[in-house]
Amino acid sequence: MGNEKEKFIARRVNCKEQKLIEHLRSTAEMAKEFCKNFDWSEFAYICGYLHDIGKYSKEFQNYIRTSSEEQKRGSVHHSIAGAKTILEHIVRNEKLGKIFAYVIAGHHTGLANGSPKDADDKRSLTWRLKNETIPDYSAFRNEVPPLKDITEDFCNWVKKFCSKCEKSDKRIAFSISFFVRMLFSCVVDADRLDAEQFVSPEKAALRKYPSLAELDKRLDKYIEKLESQSPESEVNKIRRAVREKCIRSSSRDPGFYSLTVPTGGGKTLSSMAFALKHAIKHKMDRIIYVIPYTSIIEQNADEFRKAFGEQLQEAVIEHHSNFDIEKIKESEEMEKWELSVENWDAPIIVTTNVQFFESLFSAKPSACRKLHNIANSVVILDEA
Repeated sequence: MGNEKEKFIARRVNCKEQKLIEHLRSTAEMAKEFCKNFDWSEFAYICGYLHDIGKYSKEFQNYIRTSSEEQKRGSVHHSIAGAKTILEHIVRNEKLGKIFAYVIAGHHTGLANGSPKDADDKRSLTWRLKNETIPDYSAFRNEVPPLKDITEDFCNWVKKFCSKCEKSDKRIAFSISFFVRMLFSCVVDADRLDAEQFVSPEKAALRKYPSLAELDKRLDKYIEKLESQSPESEVNKIRRAVREKCIRSSSRDPGFYSLTVPTGGGKTLSSMAFALKHAIKHKMDRIIYVIPYTSIIEQNADEFRKAFGEQLQEAVIEHHSNFDIEKIKESEEMEKWELSVENWDAPIIVTTNVQFFESLFSAKPSACRKLHNIANSVVILDEA
């Protein structure tokens, strides 16, 4: 029994146990990788390592080894432990340290309201930090490597970050809040993906997609075939000219671009041709096609699937309330779609304005998971 107490686990599934330190390390490394597109890797790494250190308490270890019939889910608090450790040892500045505390404390329940006015609200970060009781979790120091005090480094980083914002308190506050959400997204997705890999490795194995280069090559062939079968009309000449200009523009630097084409001018395929070549040129990860109306979203998604062909159509993921599940015939395809809409890790995402912008401002872990995958993507706002 002595050795059993020394063995700290993150979860237990069908008598199979995941070591807690392995989960923390994997989450930290994955969160760090997710932040590679922006200068936050060290911050994500720290949050990843500390997010579950509350599980080092004897109470949680007893809870995790006890059957669900005997223990109520969530009856032993653990998420606030890492938040307190951040404030006490890693970023010893209450205001700035809370940026990390939001991320860690909310990785299960969601981002809390941290306003001092909500000090009496049990859902607020202020109340949780002050009143939530956590069993002794100091055993984490025996396994988790020492994390350096980054108070000074983070203060300097925040000054630099704010200097890039518009000189407005509201703008700076918005930028900081968005930073919190993006960091939150990296940590939550890393946490869920590591758990998925342990609990359902067969599901995790489904997260494989065609490359953007494969999709680009297939789209080119599809367009060539369309042109060869189309009469040489004035409309088709205009469509070709629009597409050729889009393709030429794809090599330009990343930025904001607009495409104004009348209905029937071939804007759907032309914009996708631009997006794929632009993403490949600049080593971007995916295309997110945002459409305001569900009445046309299915039409566009079907056109993309047709263009990419049966072998590559799994790269196109629709995420909206009107999605017809009957389109998915195989159970494996259904599982793959369900996984992809969780975090938008597929190469082509077709979604609605509502889904896109709600993800940007949500406080829920499930909605925020996908947020970091919007970074380093080509985002097309159709009918903008």
